[in-house]
Amino acid sequence: MIVAARPHPARRTEASVRPAQPATSPPSRGWFVLLGAVAIGCYLNSLRGALIYDDLNAIVRNPAVVELDLLRIARTASWFPPNGEFDAYRPVTTASFAANHALHGTAPLGYHVVNTLLHAAVCVVLATVLVRVTGDARLALVAGFLFAAHPVHVEAVASVVGRAELLAALLGLLAWWIVLARHGPGARAAAALVLFAGVLAKENAAAIVAVAVAADLIYRRPLDVRAYWPLAAAVAAAILLRSVVLGGVAPRPFRLDNVLATASPASRLWTVVAVVATYARLLVWPVHLSADYSYPQVALATSPADPRVLAGLAVLAVAGALATWGWFRQRHACFAIVFAALTLPIWLNLPSLVVTPMAERRT
Repeated sequence: MIVAARPHPARRTEASVRPAQPATSPPSRGWFVLLGAVAIGCYLNSLRGALIYDDLNAIVRNPAVVELDLLRIARTASWFPPNGEFDAYRPVTTASFAANHALHGTAPLGYHVVNTLLHAAVCVVLATVLVRVTGDARLALVAGFLFAAHPVHVEAVASVVGRAELLAALLGLLAWWIVLARHGPGARAAAALVLFAGVLAKENAAAIVAVAVAADLIYRRPLDVRAYWPLAAAVAAAILLRSVVLGGVAPRPFRLDNVLATASPASRLWTVVAVVATYARLLVWPVHLSADYSYPQVALATSPADPRVLAGLAVLAVAGALATWGWFRQRHACFAIVFAALTLPIWLNLPSLVVTPMAERRT
């Protein structure tokens, strides 16, 4: 009997650490075209929108945008409200506003067109990544179409400043797709640069590193540290740059923006748990949407007996149970729960406060 020799663990080839190829045939190009068309169609009515709310501070009243001053964009905070600069550093997003302004000034149509096209691109890249990660083309397409049409994304797409969310999602997912392709050191460097730009579009793009590692663990693929350390380094570099420009990492919210700014640690924790229930409700039943959750839209929770807190604890318990069950029986369910768990906490005012207690654009 001939027994094949096993390769030594230290001598694994590049191919041995690649994720498994999709178990089903990849969708045809037509499906992706249809997905993009649906994403665009859902937001055609936003093209008639004006520049409102934070759009004015980020674009109309922002001299770096109006003057196309890229150096100033790179060296200063991104928003420019009347009472001073806001603690946000998103130069990639701001540079895109400056490009729009250079082409058509403050006419709102061009800004909304870009946002709508970015939303379509996010949906297509998301489906493409999920095909490779889950190995289930049908599931990936269903997720893509649901993402394209879910009403909770209205604020991110229809509000021009929501472009930060769109760029962060697009560049983060694109970096992950490049890593999944496993095309060698050059591709890994490209992925790191793309993610660096994504974090400089908005900070939540940083979560894609943890999501990618978790996906490999859930789907029982060997971890390739060589693929992930450049991404982690890119995130660290972007955060360091942000810290240097702003003189710190965390924003400094006011109580009128974030009711948690003056709350006790216990009240802050219970309110965060209550907000989890609100996010869950928005995902399942997206009615009564709002673009503003500043004070007093989210009331402080002062006791674990608060019904909102109990609802949040129930959501966390059910999610934990589903993730545990999925780990052993249904990997797709586990991955869905873990994806949400890794991407949401950065905006749950954990571990540090952010600008608002919650926002639909983060869902």
